[in-house]
Amino acid sequence: MIEIKVVFPYPAPYGHVPDIYEYVENLRGLGVEAHYLGWKPQESRFQFLKKLAIEIEKINPNIVHVFHFRSCGLLPVLLTRRKMKWILDVRTVHVENKNLQPERLVGLKTRLTWIESLFYDRVLALTPVIKSYMQPNIHPISIIPLGGSGKLKELMTDENKKRIRDSLRIPMSSKVILYSGSHSPSRKIDELLKAFAGLSNLRETYLLMVGGIRSVDFNREQLIFKKYIELCQHLNIQDRVIFLGHKPYSEALVYYSAADIGVAYLPQNTPYILQPPTKLIEFMMAGLLAVGNDIPSIREFIRDGETGILCGNGVEGLRDGLERALSMLRDKEILFSIRERAYAEVECRTWDKIVKNYILPVYSEW
Repeated sequence: MIEIKVVFPYPAPYGHVPDIYEYVENLRGLGVEAHYLGWKPQESRFQFLKKLAIEIEKINPNIVHVFHFRSCGLLPVLLTRRKMKWILDVRTVHVENKNLQPERLVGLKTRLTWIESLFYDRVLALTPVIKSYMQPNIHPISIIPLGGSGKLKELMTDENKKRIRDSLRIPMSSKVILYSGSHSPSRKIDELLKAFAGLSNLRETYLLMVGGIRSVDFNREQLIFKKYIELCQHLNIQDRVIFLGHKPYSEALVYYSAADIGVAYLPQNTPYILQPPTKLIEFMMAGLLAVGNDIPSIREFIRDGETGILCGNGVEGLRDGLERALSMLRDKEILFSIRERAYAEVECRTWDKIVKNYILPVYSEW
């Protein structure tokens, strides 16, 4: 095997995409020379690609590992004279459009991704469904599963719990439901807020919201959050819901220690139903009681009453699932059993294991 020097180019600052961050950090931990090239583009997409190409050429890697973004098919073309192996990593279907609504042109946009994949030497896919979208293909396609941080268990300490709750002014006696991830309107955040507002014992319960809207500028994001706050005021839950906004991935995980329940809610009848939720795996690794709605990508991980709580879709279904979870917190024996089975379900998916058992073997083929 040749000495590996790999670069990850992407249109976002380092740490904004958990998968890439974990790949880079874990590869470095294994002695691989791993580089990240990325920033939020202010220039045109083509100018951004040209700048990336120049920086890639300076590093002179033998592997360029690209997490898919639109127009990334041009990168190998811009560097055709360099002896580099190109990997396209397709981690998602096109779930959201520019208006922050569920994408209706999934088939067309996925076909464009397939065309871009033809310029690469190797294709990685997150799921069998995504792999099928990349076929037929003249290049090998490997499935690389979704992961979660192996550091979560270390962060789930009583000390961290008290420190975070004190900083947020949440009593230690209260129950905390955590939502972590995109706050885009396409995720139906309003339904989550309405479900929370319908809980029977709000005086002892908080909803902790961690995340932002990565695909929009600051001003538009603030307008959307203003609407969420206004909805909370209308529902009379403004003193029970805490919006933390975007946190860098490396900083966000410690907030899990303040929670008892983790909620993964993806809209039904949208492309999201095919998208495995990263945060659900993280909740299960952290020992939180996971609640998720009944769609294919969540059913893959949650067996109702065994590894978490599978609830119905919509406001009422989610509210009932959260009520069940809050009630279950009082039964320590059942709760311990669910947490143990949930962790067993995902412990093989820590990022260090995925990098070692899936990514390095792909690199080593060259």
